[in-house]
Amino acid sequence: QPIVEPESTEENQDEGETPKNSSRLKREKKRRRQATEHDLFDRERALASSNATLETADDYERRLLGSPNSSLLWIRFMAFCVSLGQVDKAREISERALASISYRLEGEKLNVWLARINLEARHGSAEQAMAHVEQACREVDEKTLFLHLVESFYCRGDDIGELIFQSALRRLKTSEEFWILCGKLKFSAGEVQNARELLDRALASVPKSAHVRVILKFAQLEYRFGSAEQGRTLFEGLVGNFPRRLDLWSVFLDMETLSLRNGSGPEAEQVRSLYRRSCSLELSSKKMKFLFQRFLSFEKEFGTTKTVEAVKELARDYVASRME
Repeated sequence: QPIVEPESTEENQDEGETPKNSSRLKREKKRRRQATEHDLFDRERALASSNATLETADDYERRLLGSPNSSLLWIRFMAFCVSLGQVDKAREISERALASISYRLEGEKLNVWLARINLEARHGSAEQAMAHVEQACREVDEKTLFLHLVESFYCRGDDIGELIFQSALRRLKTSEEFWILCGKLKFSAGEVQNARELLDRALASVPKSAHVRVILKFAQLEYRFGSAEQGRTLFEGLVGNFPRRLDLWSVFLDMETLSLRNGSGPEAEQVRSLYRRSCSLELSSKKMKFLFQRFLSFEKEFGTTKTVEAVKELARDYVASRME
């Protein structure tokens, strides 16, 4: 009867393989498999970390499976594509992002819209960018969108910057936030005269109820970026028209004291005179206490023992007058 050769198994496929060698090979395969699984686990855990470095498109895709509402992740994916010269791919990613992010998360959608508009401004045309601005207005808060866009593009001096400003002006003409932002951008860019002209346009556009707030902000901007003297003039107009507004006096005193501290403002005696004026107002006891405390702090920093005592005496006289 013929002898039947035993069927070869996976462990005995190699010629001359012994049971001992087979066991060693199985252990080696198991070790390599476990090492591979461990590496994959470590990579997935790294990808789950917000600080992980994403190196491939697949890395982004895997991360997005777990964080489809993260505008930051979508925008990083867009930037990754642009860095590879794949601008059209970045456009596709932005469309996917807008379709994937929950409609309830308007802030996340806004971030993606801003990234897409910026993409078109850099790698497309002004017309394409503005087309996306109009589309974004239908999906997110218009005012918030334009305030972000103005901050990004207003001082660029190119076509899209002007188009965005004109579009924002049509929509936000009566918004004090819009004019204050434009003033801040012009002042910080060194365009002081243009910023001052904006104040006149703002006061002609916003409701009268917003005039004090707008003038107050522009006065502060003058101290920071323009002329302290011009800022002082604006504040004098405010406290002259609204002498009982403690908030206006407080900011005025803050700006004058800060200018003195920085060595860019008036002499100490000029600021001291302003404190005396504020402490001569007929306000509530609580408000007057606040002003006297401010005056005393000022003298402790910039005055002498004599001037400190003078403020204390002034406060005592005020208390005595209230008790009569």
